[in-house]
Amino acid sequence: PKPSNVATPEPTTKEGGSKILPKDALNDNSRLIDGEPVTMDADEDLILEDDYERAEMVRQRKDDERAIAKANERGVRVVNAFEGYAFDYGMRPGDKLLAVDGWKIDAGTSVEDVRNRLRGTPGSSVDITFERPGVDGDVTITLPRTVVQISDVKLVTLVGKAEDGIGYIQLSGFTADAGREVRNGIFALQQATEEASGGERSLQGLILDLRGNPGGLLTSAVDVSSLLVPKGSEIVSAKGRGFPGVTYKSRVDPILDPKTKLAVLINDSTASAAEIVSGAVQDLDVGVIVGSGRTFGKGLVQNVEELPFDTALKFTVAKYYTPSGRCIQSTKYYTP
Repeated sequence: PKPSNVATPEPTTKEGGSKILPKDALNDNSRLIDGEPVTMDADEDLILEDDYERAEMVRQRKDDERAIAKANERGVRVVNAFEGYAFDYGMRPGDKLLAVDGWKIDAGTSVEDVRNRLRGTPGSSVDITFERPGVDGDVTITLPRTVVQISDVKLVTLVGKAEDGIGYIQLSGFTADAGREVRNGIFALQQATEEASGGERSLQGLILDLRGNPGGLLTSAVDVSSLLVPKGSEIVSAKGRGFPGVTYKSRVDPILDPKTKLAVLINDSTASAAEIVSGAVQDLDVGVIVGSGRTFGKGLVQNVEELPFDTALKFTVAKYYTPSGRCIQSTKYYTP
């Protein structure tokens, strides 16, 4: 009898291969082209250039088709509803648009088509029908068309008892008007505190909320910092190899009373210009930083150089530093 622990040789064909695997499949130098085995020379590339480009085109097309199918399934949805406009009329992020002025939105409708339907002459109105997850039925609102000015300061208010004089400013970005908006917000809080206390006290504390602020213009970061730090104080500097050092200082007196307590709220999405402001506040000891972790760490000065064949190279020439010399740029470039 044949021992059970001895492997039985696999039946072979006259050509030397097995019935399961053809002879060429056992050859390391063979591959299939159009379903037929072809033996390659030792100096032949594993994948021909044309084959690789064709495979890449097929892969990219399939990826595009999957992305389009997924987008069509989700439909056209609201990404952000601006406060003071669409938000105030009832729209919320995540709402799925169904119709614009009775024009139905289907799976083949593009975002550009919807955008063109929404736009119109300022002063006219548009009816928007949408559905919201968790809410039964469709909702239709009438939205007046107008020129929308997106404000960096989303909220200015007194928290707690008004007479206590604790102000709150939520700053979501650093566009060209950020400094002016923060200045007006501080003035409004100071006036509201004086009115609530009968003129007995001024603003006692200010909370500047920079959580989720992705940054913006460097000049706007300097403008906002100048409202809080002493005149002549260094706010931020840029240094790099072969790069002429640049230092930005406050040239005006702060509008915030030195006796007013300042707290800056940050999180891991506080980046760029927002880190310049929070770094200046912390290093110059004009306020405290409150957050559960470190800020994002985006502090690079970069240039773009054009290259042949419609390409360009983006490279770093310097980094931003806080008044005490701390580099704003994070050294952790990826998450394991």
